[in-house]
Amino acid sequence: MILNVFGSSSSGNCYILHNSEEAVIIEAGVRPSTAMYRCFENDFTRIEGLFVSHHHADHAGFARMWSEAGVPVYTIEDVARRTSIHAPSLHIIKEGRWVAAGRFRVLPFPLIHYDPDGTPCPIVGFLIDHPETGRILFATDTEALARKEYTEDGTRYVPYRFTGIVHWMLEANYDDYILHLSDIPKAQKERIRQSHLSVNNAIGILRCADLSRTRDIMLLHMSERNSVNNESKITRRVRIATGKRCFLARAGLSVNFTKEINI
Repeated sequence: MILNVFGSSSSGNCYILHNSEEAVIIEAGVRPSTAMYRCFENDFTRIEGLFVSHHHADHAGFARMWSEAGVPVYTIEDVARRTSIHAPSLHIIKEGRWVAAGRFRVLPFPLIHYDPDGTPCPIVGFLIDHPETGRILFATDTEALARKEYTEDGTRYVPYRFTGIVHWMLEANYDDYILHLSDIPKAQKERIRQSHLSVNNAIGILRCADLSRTRDIMLLHMSERNSVNNESKITRRVRIATGKRCFLARAGLSVNFTKEINI
């Protein structure tokens, strides 16, 4: 099973996981291209589904185009409403309920994100399972690998404790120090902190996680502006903290996503 990255930034996000028989697309923020079609040899019937996490254009901007080509689109109601995707391509997914797409099994789980005006943005991460890959965790555009709960005592964060993850696809959007020194407006800095995982937070999540079956870690959605000239240092920090192979997701990257841990 191969994972191809076609975009992993605020300009657009798209990942295709495929073998010789089937494929799934994760996010639709990059215009479909000939290079993408090669992943399934121009045979759209191999595509078991497109999974979209939330409605922002860099993740959902081309979802309707895929649906019009007959690709099943699995997403939450908010995305379906905003992108005008309809049946038969549309499949509404529910947080905490497994869905099957071919031999892929996918569990959506809620994350924490905000729109530019500060209102909550419905979003999910994906726990993906396949016989060839084992478990893949996909989480991007989120303040934490957690869900928010509202109680009479206020808001609390409930962290996820997934086990048996073979491949991590985890956001590491910005370097705290570079963001602190940047000249962007204070309000924008705060929104970034509330809507995206920092490198330090990503490393903290990985340090607390069960990595006993982990083969590799892919860092997603890294901001070029807020991690300038620091990318090799960031991947090295993750390798040192976890003892695992680490990749930075950039367009053109291709990684073997088998589940064997023989490195």
